[in-house]
Amino acid sequence: AVARVDGMSDQAALAELLADIKALKKEGKQLSEIKAMARAAKNKEAREKTIKEMGGLPEGARVTGVKDFTPKTRAQAFRRFFHTTGKKIVGWMDLMDMLSIKSGVKPGESFISKNNELRQATNAQQGGERRALQALHDAYMSAYELVSKRQLIKRIHQDNTDIAATLQVEIIGEDGESSVHETTFTRAELRKRAMELMDPSLWPTFEKMGYTEAAAADVFEQLTEQDKQFIRQQLDFYREYYDGTNAVYREMYGVNLPKNEFYSPIAREGVATAEVSMGEFAGEIAFRASAAGSGALKSRVGSTKLIAKKSDLAVLQRHISEMEHFKAWAERIRDLNAVWKDPEVRDTIKIHHGKEMLAVIDNFLEEFAYRGVRNAHKIEWVDNFRIKFTKSVLGVKPAIALKQLTSFVAYADAMPVGQFAKYYAKFWADPVKNSKELLEASELMKNRGQNMERDVKAAMDSDEYAAFTQVQSFTNMLLLNVKLGDKGAILMGGWPYYQWLRDTKGMTKEQAVEAFENVTASTQQSADPAEQSYLQRGGSLAKLFTMFMSSPNQYLRKYLGAIRNAKRQSPTQTIKTIMIYHFVLPMLFQFASDRFTWDEEEQKRAMWFGPLNGLFIVGDALDFLLRKALGMQQFNMELPVTSVVHDAARAPEIFNWDDLTPDELFRALRALGSLTGAATGLPAKQAVDIAKGVSDTMQGEYEKGVAEMM
Repeated sequence: AVARVDGMSDQAALAELLADIKALKKEGKQLSEIKAMARAAKNKEAREKTIKEMGGLPEGARVTGVKDFTPKTRAQAFRRFFHTTGKKIVGWMDLMDMLSIKSGVKPGESFISKNNELRQATNAQQGGERRALQALHDAYMSAYELVSKRQLIKRIHQDNTDIAATLQVEIIGEDGESSVHETTFTRAELRKRAMELMDPSLWPTFEKMGYTEAAAADVFEQLTEQDKQFIRQQLDFYREYYDGTNAVYREMYGVNLPKNEFYSPIAREGVATAEVSMGEFAGEIAFRASAAGSGALKSRVGSTKLIAKKSDLAVLQRHISEMEHFKAWAERIRDLNAVWKDPEVRDTIKIHHGKEMLAVIDNFLEEFAYRGVRNAHKIEWVDNFRIKFTKSVLGVKPAIALKQLTSFVAYADAMPVGQFAKYYAKFWADPVKNSKELLEASELMKNRGQNMERDVKAAMDSDEYAAFTQVQSFTNMLLLNVKLGDKGAILMGGWPYYQWLRDTKGMTKEQAVEAFENVTASTQQSADPAEQSYLQRGGSLAKLFTMFMSSPNQYLRKYLGAIRNAKRQSPTQTIKTIMIYHFVLPMLFQFASDRFTWDEEEQKRAMWFGPLNGLFIVGDALDFLLRKALGMQQFNMELPVTSVVHDAARAPEIFNWDDLTPDELFRALRALGSLTGAATGLPAKQAVDIAKGVSDTMQGEYEKGVAEMM
């Protein structure tokens, strides 16, 4: 309809409307160009500052060739080696610290470090996932009139396992002959198929698959009113979700995503990712072939590959994960690439830090964009075995939580030790109130569990619908000790630091929380890509070699950083960091491992060895040699998972069939429990330890019995 002034002809009104549209379009284009120019200027300034802090690009270096990138003297070669030592075993921010070593400013204060901080993007992604899943959780409860989490778990299990319908379709082959195919659907798959049949753009594919109007009607007849209600809620969710995703996409590329009122993500048989391969939307921009080009962002394409059966809940989770990653990281990765993909920046890195450093940085950038999905070295059965093994060896044990709590001391490195002790005491004056304050204020703490230690996170994520239900499976509940130890250490050490910043530095609540999260990310175990080293983010076999190494590796990073930055910070700070990470934390951890008793030999070993067990593989070898030098018991240098094989092989040898003692029986059962646990994910070995502890306690050996149960 055309709104016109009285007396104006329809033709004149239309002409005026057209002029207004052209003016708006021109204004929008100009605004877009202004934004692009501002972004280009900002990125140009970032590149110039980055090059300067790295040591500058020598005049003529860009035209003299790669030969000039080799250090000319031994002193230069040593400095490069010293400044980049450990580049493959450190996180993203450690790399930024290495690159800014020549800036002369304090660690963490350089432009490179501040300009490449990723905590905001990480929090945005994890927070977005948490909120979206909560909304869907509530929708599911509402649609099926559920009143408890127990009912929710039972319903979701049934929807994804019980057969709800059997559908027959007639498929006509290329030779003209027809054949009837019978397909069974769970209720979750049936709901998803109904949503797909509502999308007109998919009907060419369904016709190829033999779906007639009668077959489609049969699908809908199998649905209950509650199913239909949940389908409507899902479609409403996808429509609303479009707006948030499109806002970022439009800001990035200046155009809107195509909108389909009946859109829901699909998977086609023979296509690895949802919809079509990555990168179809905009191949000219590198990032759009990664995070922005994920399958769920695409409009329907003219593919007629058969549509695979999928659970609507599984598709929802994947869609949320992909979209939240895109919304949180799209602009961030574009700006990162604008700096680190620049030829002059890359040549500067080669000159001052070597080609290997550039390869490590590129590996991180790819991880941020693709979230690891392009890793070509994944072996599914190895990953599954590692996950089950993790559950079996960590589950239930209270001692694990006690050992984790020792890491609270790491926060003392970020503030005066006396002040840390003072505020630590204040924390315990009202731990519940103080913990609640930080838990409510920090996005990192709200999402803690999504970014725990890599192997623990993999174990807890193995329950496919855990994120949606927000209720852990039984085996994941057995890891509650790990979650409590993880959060407990952060609150015990983090609150004193947070409150000290509020009281003495005059920081606002938001500023103090941000500082707390940055220190937590650099000192506590984490599965965030930015906190995982090059080696830890490798394939399945690499992950076997780095199991349970997050905390030791984190301490080693801080230790190496203190040595590397000795000239950039005060001698007092350097000495304090070395003391904490070489002596205090290793010896405190050893004290907890020895049942809170002081073992002179083990403490001596911990004092000498320090954080060197954070070296992957090499750390075990060094520990073996040190134990031998000190005349202590040596342990086999093996991967954690290979202990399963040794335990299973040792079990028959323990039995003395002529005179079987209770101790021999328990040792044999414990060895067999190792194999059982690795196969099932249940802490069978720990169950034997508890039984043995109860037995010893009943016989009056209280200390030994309690220790075994712990």
